[in-house]
Amino acid sequence: MDPIEAKLCRNAFWYLYSADRAASLLNGRILPLGEFRLQGPCTTVFCQSEAPSLLDQRQAENHGRLEELLQAGFSKCHEVWKLGFGVLFDLDLFFAASSRTGSGTEISHTQQRSLTGAYLRFLSVLDDLPEHLVLPTALRDSDDEWTRYKSRAIWIQKANITLTYHYLRMEILNRFISAKVPQLLGVNDDPTSVAWRKVEIARELLNAVACLPLEALQANGEPCAEKLRYVCVALLEVVQEHEMAQIIERARAHFILLLDYLSNLNSRVSDKLAARMTRMGTTAVV
Repeated sequence: MDPIEAKLCRNAFWYLYSADRAASLLNGRILPLGEFRLQGPCTTVFCQSEAPSLLDQRQAENHGRLEELLQAGFSKCHEVWKLGFGVLFDLDLFFAASSRTGSGTEISHTQQRSLTGAYLRFLSVLDDLPEHLVLPTALRDSDDEWTRYKSRAIWIQKANITLTYHYLRMEILNRFISAKVPQLLGVNDDPTSVAWRKVEIARELLNAVACLPLEALQANGEPCAEKLRYVCVALLEVVQEHEMAQIIERARAHFILLLDYLSNLNSRVSDKLAARMTRMGTTAVV
């Protein structure tokens, strides 16, 4: 196979691999590329090499390290999905195995340690975020238009990676709560502790979103809105199910700010969420 075609096919496969997991979690779809659905182990190598180049090098704006930077962002996005989904996959797998062996809903101490270790690896996935994704504004070129062109591409990747990370944090927390093992994530099973952790995740998501250009969020389309929506729903549940005023106040405030971002994205879910909050008697949302 031609080297360029091979790289395109490989990148397309890994893009679909991550998209498959996103659709499974965000939209409840069956996992076609799941480990147990493939006819044998996955043999496609995730290649981080920039060669051969896929960008048109005849265009001056594509010169320099742009393709290398984009490939690094693509790799990091893949890693976030791989580690986050891996935590959820292991949780389901361990409970399924325990059920088949007659252990009921109990998982072994070894499995518990494995889950906690997988979760900690996921939490640290952004610790080594490439420098250009930490601060896209640091990108400079000899031409201002080229600088904007490159920065826009990096901001779009940063928005995708950041939102995916915080969305997966909330998804993992909810799944471990449903499985009655939130302590494996360092959270007490006390409703107040659980609610507070949800509010903290939402706050950290808001802090991250506030640093992103609206254009970068819009470029990520409806999947971006779905991730924000998921966190909004978690906050609605906190408002609805808990009585502590301080938690409810923070959850409501974060919800309103996230809803504002959703409205700016012209998402189809923003009106529905606003209506739900209004029905719950919250007059702050209009």
